[in-house]
Amino acid sequence: MLKSRLETMQEKYLIGETLPRPRDSVELQYFLMMQEISRSAIGAVEHAREEKQDYYVRTVCDQAVREEMELLINAGIAFLFRAKVMYIRIPSFLFLF
Repeated sequence: MLKSRLETMQEKYLIGETLPRPRDSVELQYFLMMQEISRSAIGAVEHAREEKQDYYVRTVCDQAVREEMELLINAGIAFLFRAKVMYIRIPSFLFLF
């Protein structure tokens, strides 16, 4: 029963949370102690997952923003260069008016 439950779970570290509480006092004490350890480990896993997500956002997304800004700056420089070339090609007699 426990094996089949474990095989169907995506997050296997949560298996301890699905176990029934024992009725024997010694087993109950052991169960509560292990449950506390399990919850502490779950908290550590969640914290590590959040840090990994934060790192991804800071590095990958920042890199994407830098690349986008570089593309925009290069496009702006190219536009200004073309505008300057177009301005030079305009015949000077048009500026007499």
